[in-house]
Amino acid sequence: MNPRPKPSYFPLLKDAEVKRWYENVRRGSKITADVYLRRLGGLCIRNNTTPADLARLGDQDVTRLLLDQVSKLESEGYAGSYIESIVKAARSWLTHNQIALTVKIKVAGADDTPTLANERTPTSQELAGILRAGELDARAAAALIAFSGFRPEALGNYDGSDGIRIGDFLEVNIDRSAKKAAAVHDVVKIENELESVEAKIDSAVFNLYGLDQSEIHLILENLSVLASYQQRVLEFFSQGV
Repeated sequence: MNPRPKPSYFPLLKDAEVKRWYENVRRGSKITADVYLRRLGGLCIRNNTTPADLARLGDQDVTRLLLDQVSKLESEGYAGSYIESIVKAARSWLTHNQIALTVKIKVAGADDTPTLANERTPTSQELAGILRAGELDARAAAALIAFSGFRPEALGNYDGSDGIRIGDFLEVNIDRSAKKAAAVHDVVKIENELESVEAKIDSAVFNLYGLDQSEIHLILENLSVLASYQQRVLEFFSQGV
């Protein structure tokens, strides 16, 4: 059975002011813009209002609305981090409309991540279940992460405009007439800018603490970091990056 589709809040962008706000946030982060749009839309649905009406409320009334919303969601067992994201989205929308909240809205457990608390590596039986249940593209993505050590960022970016392609797998013979491909080696070419940035950050932190290469190698080994990533960190360290 296909999962029930989630409501789309993109119709909110028909409001010119909401669109201006959304595009302004999106210039900083596409992910943040989409999350904020969903949170603002959800807030409006729960309170039977619209973003425009929300912006027309005075400081006191909108503060009361948000405080009541926080209390209600907490009583319903929602995670503090989720509630906090709603408050942030509302605050961003109100700030865009030159409404500054004077009361600090506190959320219990705002930094908690309950969905990650019990995160673990799936067993072979669980992985088999995932591969049997998914569509072809989902099974391919899961297999690459499970068996090749790929990070999700290497498979594709947030909006799907870039990511790994068949051409990135070296020595893969593709027979288009037979509609099949044969791989000789599991050699993969990945241009992962994110990993380079992370390696540079790690290198800078090690340099900040005055560590030498042998100490860095020991730390990375104890953390079971992949050898290729260790080498990248040490290369940046030796270059003083």
